Amino acid sequence: MRILYSLYHIPKFRYVLVVFFLKIYAATSAAQFFGVKDFVPPYLDPTLQLHDLLTGVNFASGGSGFDPLTPKLVGVLSLDDQLNLFKQYLSKVKALVGENKTATILSKSIFVVCLGSDDVVNTYLTTPFRIPIYDLGNYTDLMINYASDFYKELYKLGARKIGILSLPPLGCLPSVRTLHGGLRRDCSGKANKASLLFNSKLTNLVKSLNQKHHDFRLVYLDIYTALNSILQNPIKYGFEVAKKGCCGTGLLEILSTKPFMANKESIHFKATLKRPDRVIDCWLIERPQNEAHLVDSLLAWSVSVGPLNKTVPAVIIFGDSVVDTGNNDYITTIIKCDFSPYGKDFEGGIPTGRFSNGKVPADFIAALFGVKDLMPSYLEPNLQLRDFLTGVSFASGGAGYDPFTSKFVNALSMDDQIDMFKEYIELVKAAVGKERLATMLSKSIFISVFGSNDIANTLSNPIRRLQYDVDQYIDLLVNSASEFYQKLYALGARRIGVFSSPPIGCVPLKRTVKGGIRRDCSESVNNASILFNTKLSSMINSLNKQHHDFRLVYLDIFNTLLSLIQTPAKYGFEVSSKGCCGPGTLPAGFLCNALVEDFLCNDTSKYVFWDTFHPTETAYKILNTLVFTKDTISKFF
Repeated sequence: MRILYSLYHIPKFRYVLVVFFLKIYAATSAAQFFGVKDFVPPYLDPTLQLHDLLTGVNFASGGSGFDPLTPKLVGVLSLDDQLNLFKQYLSKVKALVGENKTATILSKSIFVVCLGSDDVVNTYLTTPFRIPIYDLGNYTDLMINYASDFYKELYKLGARKIGILSLPPLGCLPSVRTLHGGLRRDCSGKANKASLLFNSKLTNLVKSLNQKHHDFRLVYLDIYTALNSILQNPIKYGFEVAKKGCCGTGLLEILSTKPFMANKESIHFKATLKRPDRVIDCWLIERPQNEAHLVDSLLAWSVSVGPLNKTVPAVIIFGDSVVDTGNNDYITTIIKCDFSPYGKDFEGGIPTGRFSNGKVPADFIAALFGVKDLMPSYLEPNLQLRDFLTGVSFASGGAGYDPFTSKFVNALSMDDQIDMFKEYIELVKAAVGKERLATMLSKSIFISVFGSNDIANTLSNPIRRLQYDVDQYIDLLVNSASEFYQKLYALGARRIGVFSSPPIGCVPLKRTVKGGIRRDCSESVNNASILFNTKLSSMINSLNKQHHDFRLVYLDIFNTLLSLIQTPAKYGFEVSSKGCCGPGTLPAGFLCNALVEDFLCNDTSKYVFWDTFHPTETAYKILNTLVFTKDTISKFF
């Protein structure tokens, strides 16, 4: 339950007013910290005494929010209602100590505000009233506009020092996990991104209001990072349970039995053994920083954080399973690898959503350009702002240039990936501003890996075979590719590496299906890849001539991978005609699972292929060095 309360007469300041929208235990904790009292009474308590008014009361109403619709839906006190109560309270204080002394009290007091969780979790994500009118970007704008009006009103009433808590990682709260996290109750990436987007805009608002009023001290307090650290590392802080609440099942229990309140109580969850407010206090209050320094340091982290490499600020990935680092884990599709033995050679030996035994090209490319060692997937729910600022992967296993390819397996299509990229742009723009966003995008490296699934699967699909011959189908793919890269250009991308089609006819699966008894490479499939690559290269040259600031770079994976397949010993491999997983001739994706773990090869580093479609980490690492030569890299700049 969020609260608004005031505190007076602490050692550091003569009078202090603290405005909090938090759980009751946080109000109590803050009151104790400032040496006022052990419990903060509600302002509407009929037994309130004079000394209660002078040492702090609570104006809050559980279920309230910045959006006026939020409190209206559940019949609680809105921000305007609470401000009116506060004005009433001020009148009482003026009657007690006089107008001049009240003005002095307010100017030297500390206000702390925490609002917005109910807006996102309840009003936006749960009810049908706002989503048809606002997308997430517009809704967070609405919240920020109301927040701005609220802080300006507090300023007019005499407040000068206001601490503003960010939104927490809402997607990881127990009720949100239950309602939006699927069968595994994962954190909700959408809710967490809403928090990050709002927080980015909030830091900008804080900075803007501080610049507008030189006697204003708005301080951004990062609850997102603090609580996320506890949720991700509960044992570190002495907790045992972080995925559900203590009360009942801990999944959806609430204070009220009213059905429309059915997703609230597990938002306000407690882990066992210790009270989390004590830990969060250490993050928010007990650091030896004065107010001005706290504003500067938090804003510097929230707004200016970015990669040390100034030449390439971010690496941004689009594509299929070759560069999918986990997006398919969070969508409904048959193309998944979130199970053993995938990831057996990854750190920790666990599946990560990467279609290999370890790292994939997205990771190696990010490291090559000095950005980071591992590339996170965009749909990963626990991303931090710094992850977005250095790039993510939008790729989805099973995707292709042909929309039918993605649709057939319910993967994220190119349009889906573009839509996610637009969301990403809004989030980054909110964090760093429009100009810095444009600079970041123009200097970032974009990587696109599509085409394999189109040629390997859809080309032979009866529906497409009735509509197109091979040459016509390749034209469809290249036209789709051209439209995609022009969309990226319009969105600000300038440096794009485009992977060619690999020698699909030589992957183990196609050898088995198309290669006859001897499992030879399929010449017809490889010819389709060669035809596609020829037309893709011509299209790239054409777009580069059309836009002089465009750096589309053709990346030849066909000949490099073919070299590994035809001369494996040259690169330290022993087997290139079958995969490591199972018999190595048919298992791929869901067929490469725990049931065939007993048939895994002994040493993945001796195999070019992990399953019958995807190379091993070792092969990917070698391919990365062969594709990204010094000459190729120079073409991006």
